[in-house]
Amino acid sequence: MTEKTVFYFHGYGSSPTTDKVSVLKEHFGKVFAFPIDVDPDVSIPFLEKEIDDALVSNINSENKIVFIGTSLGAWYAGRMACLYGVDCVLINPAYSLDALKVDLPISDEIKAKYEQLGFAHPSSAKFFVATNDEVIDFSGFNQKNTTYVENADHRFNGEPFEKVIQYVKDL
Repeated sequence: MTEKTVFYFHGYGSSPTTDKVSVLKEHFGKVFAFPIDVDPDVSIPFLEKEIDDALVSNINSENKIVFIGTSLGAWYAGRMACLYGVDCVLINPAYSLDALKVDLPISDEIKAKYEQLGFAHPSSAKFFVATNDEVIDFSGFNQKNTTYVENADHRFNGEPFEKVIQYVKDL
């Protein structure tokens, strides 16, 4: 089994100190997580710099790199995985603002930026979607390589997240 270096992208209203990062650190040697601003004009260049710095500081590592993101973080993980050519796991991805079941306090200007950029991900992306997601409607979600997880909600903690851990270990 190849060692993994994991980059975790948190969702809206979360942080790089979320419990998912702690769980990832229990299972994988190197785990990176950075604070993500809701404005993609701010966060995309910031994440590119942080990822570049992390990769340069681990240049001699032979670890497989995997990007994992939840919700809005999955939007970023997919976009960054395209840029860096790495595997990604997208959990309850914020694939469309039209699919939101809740009204987030995000300005129309920022919402327009997400709509303009669209939802990008490599064709090899693995999706994990909760059947009881209370934040995002996945009835119109049509992506190959999707695992629907029964009795999981938007936070995707506990046993559902263990499915992600096992998938990444098996990569």
